[in-house]
Amino acid sequence: MPEFCTCGVELVPDARFCHKCGRPVREEDRAYEQQVAAEIAPPPLPASNTDDTATVPPPAQPEIGFQNKVAVRIAALLAGPMYVLINLLAILPGGVLLAFAGLFGTGVISVAMYRQRTGTGVSVISGARMGWICGVFVFVIALVILTLVSALSPSGDLSDTMKEQLKRQGQNAAEVQRVTEFLQNPLAMVMLLATFFVMLTTIPSLGGAAGAALFQNNRN
Repeated sequence: MPEFCTCGVELVPDARFCHKCGRPVREEDRAYEQQVAAEIAPPPLPASNTDDTATVPPPAQPEIGFQNKVAVRIAALLAGPMYVLINLLAILPGGVLLAFAGLFGTGVISVAMYRQRTGTGVSVISGARMGWICGVFVFVIALVILTLVSALSPSGDLSDTMKEQLKRQGQNAAEVQRVTEFLQNPLAMVMLLATFFVMLTTIPSLGGAAGAALFQNNRN
């Protein structure tokens, strides 16, 4: 009885391979072909990671500045309470030094909050910028409140407002008169505001730089 290949062609008697498709006819030849195919088969591809719970690194934060929304929110959040605290410290004995310490601490706290919210480290320069932004917000709040107090005072004059405040703080008449005369000079007012701006931004900047260096050392 003639034999047929799986391709449908009649096989030649005693043939080992189909003369049309080349497939092995004998069982030993088929087993050998399967063994060779298994040996030269390419290794399986690594399974793709489809785990949705895989840790994804957080997106890189922009450089600390007014374009950094996290830094601006932290500065705005700290500015109000720190302004109130600084004014409370200023009326205590040694109030100037306490107020400076409060400004310095504002910079340190701002860096700590930024690190906690973003999970990223802060360089010394970036820490100084963080503290400087806080100082700018404190200065703006102080300027707005001073303007409102002056506008709501009976005379509408800043010098009169400062005179009343100095009297409430127990300053002597000579000191009050000297400050009043100083504030009546427009150029002196500009210089005073510039001095306040430098003070309210420089000290928190130093605090931010110190805080960044401190946290870097603790991490190492």
